Formats: sequence, structure tokens, C-alpha cells
Amino acid sequence: MRAEAIVTLIGVFLIVVALVLYLSIIAASLSKTQFALGTVVIGVRAIASQTQPLEDVVGSIARDVSAIDEALKDLVDAATAPEEEPQQQVTSTQLTRRSRARASQ
Repeated sequence: MRAEAIVTLIGVFLIVVALVLYLSIIAASLSKTQFALGTVVIGVRAIASQTQPLEDVVGSIARDVSAIDEALKDLVDAATAPEEEPQQQVTSTQLTRRSRARASQ
């Protein structure tokens, strides 16, 4: 074999070795990135599962606040009603029933 062919083969071999090393480094980096992303996905899913029950709680709070608002409106209406005829005394139980009936409509 001639010297030029040997030098060319050594050059090709060195280029192939360099490419193999470069691709190995990229594969290791991608493996670390995959692990990090897997960890993040697990964390996000855990957060989503822990916050899912909040929807029912927030809905319950909204209904309670609506009932309180209606009860307060009834109290204001009862307090500001004209005194033309004697008013029947309204109990808090009656106000609560009225406000729940309005909230369910």
C-alpha cells in the first residue's frame, strides 16, 4: 500500500472516531435531559392530582357565599320595608330557607 492511502485511511479512521465520540456525548446529554423531563412530568402530575379536589370545594364555597348574600338581602329588605301594616317577624331559619330556594333556582 502506498503512503498516501495509509494517511487517508488514518484520517478517515480519526474522523469516524471523532464522530462516534461526539454522538456518544450527545446521547449521554439526551439521556440526562430525558431523566430531568421525566422528573418534571411526575411533579406536574402530582400537583394536578393534588389540586383536583379544589374544584368541588370552591363550588361549595361559592354556593355558601350566594346563600349568605341572599340572606343579607332579605334582612335588608325586612329592615327597610315600610311600616304600613304590622310585619310578621321573620326568623333566621325562614331567611335561610328563602335564600337557599333562590340559590337553587
